[in-house]
Amino acid sequence: MTFDTPLVSIIVPIYNAELYLSECLSSIASQTYQNIEVILINDGSTDRSEEIAENICKKDQRFRLINQTNFGVAAARQLGLKNTNGEFVIHCDSDDLMAERAIEYLYKSITDNGSDIAVGAYTGQCSLGDQFITHHTCDKYEFIRNILTGKYHSSLWNKLIRTELCRDISFDKSINYMEDKLFLSKVLKKDGVEISIINENVYYYRLVASSYTNNISSDSISSSIEVTDKVCNIFQDIYSNEFIAHIKNKNKVMVLLNSQKTQRNIFPESTKYLLEDKNIPLKHKLVILSDLLHMSYPIKLYKFLNSTMSKKVI
Repeated sequence: MTFDTPLVSIIVPIYNAELYLSECLSSIASQTYQNIEVILINDGSTDRSEEIAENICKKDQRFRLINQTNFGVAAARQLGLKNTNGEFVIHCDSDDLMAERAIEYLYKSITDNGSDIAVGAYTGQCSLGDQFITHHTCDKYEFIRNILTGKYHSSLWNKLIRTELCRDISFDKSINYMEDKLFLSKVLKKDGVEISIINENVYYYRLVASSYTNNISSDSISSSIEVTDKVCNIFQDIYSNEFIAHIKNKNKVMVLLNSQKTQRNIFPESTKYLLEDKNIPLKHKLVILSDLLHMSYPIKLYKFLNSTMSKKVI
């Protein structure tokens, strides 16, 4: 079969995703943009994921399965990237869904705008209902700022990227949480990268407690610190010291509120900017200051109250 459109590579890292994998792969197979290759990286799954992946490969020659020992999602993404043949590349998580016209919309945005990266809207799905997330048109540096502050999701699943931008960079195989944010930052730092944004829905992002991204472990906390440090180093020549300190202080708050770790030795250089940072809430400033003063009770109280409030049904 021949196509008059460029080949698009879709990388799917898989780990114990049997509950969602068939539906995920069906959503990819149903793309209106048909000139795709789908690289399935089975990261040492112990459930039926490999069997499910093998079945679709038998039915659809555009799908290809590669098995590896359980090295983590970053290694899986890197192996997928190494095996891509497409002019463009995008990632899809194995517990999510691609909208039927996702690649069509994203590719059209690139051709219409002469861009290198097309970013699409997506639907976040959780037990409380769906939320449609859009992006505002902005220049590259505003886009990066929104990624760094968390206003925009740093995932790779709603971003179609020219593969040539990815060839000389790689995923850090030791980082399996926020690995996509670090990789995307490396891509965005390149000179001359043009971004286009569309507000058509391209993806359904499921908030699944057992997924890679929602498993907040001690290793994940450590990865978040490492990624924040590396990302801030990447962009320190672009943004002000105050802004970089803000990103680091946000990470300090996350570490305190989501683990038993102290933040006293994490980015100590950013603490001097804390009180003047208008974008860090007062309650979070107090949490950081309490930890700096070795006052554990206010932190425990805040966590307890925050947990109690989140459990209330309104």
